[in-house]
Amino acid sequence: MDRFGHTHFIGNFGTASLLNGLCDIIIKRSYNLKPPTSTQDIRDSSVQTITSENEPVYQYPTHLYNLDTININRFPLINLIPKDEADGYVKVFFEKVHPYYFIFNKDKFQERYKIFWDEINKTDKQDDSTSDSTSTATPLGISSAEICCVYMVWILGSRFQEFSNSNKNSNANMKQSALNNASLDSELIGRYIDIIKLSLSDIVLTPTIDGIRLLILFSVYLSSIKVRESGYCLMQLAAIQCKSLGLHRKFIVSKFTNERADEMKRILFSLAKSETTLCCSLGRASAIPWEEIDIDLPLLKDENDDLFKTYYFMSVKLTMIIFEILDYKKQTQKEPLSLVSIEKALTFQKKLENFWERLPDNWKNYKSLPIRRYKPKLHIQYHYYFITLTLPMFLNIVSTQSSVVKKDDPIMPLLVNSIKSACQTAEIVTYTDSTGFFNELRVLWIWSIWIKSTISISKTY
Repeated sequence: MDRFGHTHFIGNFGTASLLNGLCDIIIKRSYNLKPPTSTQDIRDSSVQTITSENEPVYQYPTHLYNLDTININRFPLINLIPKDEADGYVKVFFEKVHPYYFIFNKDKFQERYKIFWDEINKTDKQDDSTSDSTSTATPLGISSAEICCVYMVWILGSRFQEFSNSNKNSNANMKQSALNNASLDSELIGRYIDIIKLSLSDIVLTPTIDGIRLLILFSVYLSSIKVRESGYCLMQLAAIQCKSLGLHRKFIVSKFTNERADEMKRILFSLAKSETTLCCSLGRASAIPWEEIDIDLPLLKDENDDLFKTYYFMSVKLTMIIFEILDYKKQTQKEPLSLVSIEKALTFQKKLENFWERLPDNWKNYKSLPIRRYKPKLHIQYHYYFITLTLPMFLNIVSTQSSVVKKDDPIMPLLVNSIKSACQTAEIVTYTDSTGFFNELRVLWIWSIWIKSTISISKTY
């Protein structure tokens, strides 16, 4: 139950359930009658991963910025920040955020972005004109979903810039000053979110490519502010709309131009990666119809960064494996140590090991040149999936007082590799935090908490 009295299902291996379970095991095995304060704090706050301390996101907007001055005929188009500042957020978004939520063709986005500002200028001219109320409104040359996507690009670019500015470096004071002078502050972000929420009804009821993009971006934003339940719901809705539009079927996608088809493919596979990761975190089944997907990977002809292309294709291949692991966990969660469960787990371990063997040699060291964020990100994904595979067995063993695993037991290599992956992930998290590579520090923090707990428990054996 969250702080607003609403109940939510968290699977046995969701982050909150896992933290509570690990805390219970630590307390049970502690020689002290009273659990450590820090452990108790973790237990009390773990469910807060579902909701933030703010008002619930589903609350109906009670105010909108200058609602009386908005041109209703051109809603949700409104100009609240300078173009130079907005362009800066777009640049940050495509450099730092978009590679991990790869749903746009950058050149196509820039074309639509230019139209966005053309429409803004038209709106400003209409507002300044002295035409009477009977004048005909000029139709928008851009959809509501596209307009709201632009707002979300600004917001996510702003949030990443905020995280980057918090890192210690020689230009910290200068960057912080620029952040303080930005027009897009928390209050203005809230007003843009209100506008987006008023536009969601059409987007929810009418599946479109741009609507799916908006759902993904909005979900990413909500997860970043710890409103993960609402973020999960939007991501699931995006998955349903993808299936409704047939983005997973070759005979549908092949009817479009190669360029448009490539956009559809990148949306589907990027959604699949984000959705399955969120499902792992919340301990829920994926809504992506993996067994029905028959489209090829996108070609990415508009991308010139070979390092990013390698990361993208490898990351998608890893995502295909985690879906099978999630399905396996769903089928074997009652008896994780049965012979059938162990055989399947060993099969998935082999798939993960084969994936690692096929990696280019310079990708097996996340600190190798050229130093970019893609390598450590892929390493974290790989180790996280390995830990996800072995968690049911691991928790079953450590929660049973009489359980003993012998050296020749077939699951011993699985458990050892899980602990190695936990250690590796903790090291990579420390490295990426020190280099300022990622904007997902809250998620990585949660991972590091239960990874360190797993390591501490495993040392008792």
